Amino acid sequence: MYKSEVSFKSHLKDHNRQHQCQLCGHNFSRNFFLKEHLKFHKDKFAFRCEKCQKNLSSSSILRTHMRTHDKNRIKEHKCKFCEYSTDQKAHLTIHLQIHDINREKPFKCNQCDYKTDQKEHLKSHLLIHNPNRVKFPCLYFNYEGTTRSSLNYHLKHQHNPKRVKHLKCPHCSYKTDCKSYFKVHEKRHQRN
Repeated sequence: MYKSEVSFKSHLKDHNRQHQCQLCGHNFSRNFFLKEHLKFHKDKFAFRCEKCQKNLSSSSILRTHMRTHDKNRIKEHKCKFCEYSTDQKAHLTIHLQIHDINREKPFKCNQCDYKTDQKEHLKSHLLIHNPNRVKFPCLYFNYEGTTRSSLNYHLKHQHNPKRVKHLKCPHCSYKTDCKSYFKVHEKRHQRN
């Protein structure tokens, strides 16, 4: 029982409010459940990179991640379609999937036409549809990342003068090396 109608209405509002985890996008009906869920992330991602503050789930993954900060590492595995290179063959194999235009994309957004081949990418994408999400704005462009890593990806692909922007729009001066950004840009021309 509730002491007053006001406290009961407050209780009902809590049921309708969405409390979203900014780390994985999972929604909860109560803030208490979100706080309990965040403890899981704290335990799961207990290893933090001192250079970029990224949280990782094990010491071995942290060691592998630390190599990405080594400017002198030899990136012997090179993509034959773009300038991507890495020191790990498994990373190249994963990267090559972005160049396969026939790959199946079974994970579809129910709010727009976004499709992907990875469940985690869909989870991250769904954050853009949440008006209460934490935003990571780009200082140079009208872009807001759903996570810090999506903003970093945007900065790397859009604002890095060293990157070769091989995708050129035939309708304007827009250039990029990111196929997904290029598709979004093309749709803007199709709407007009």
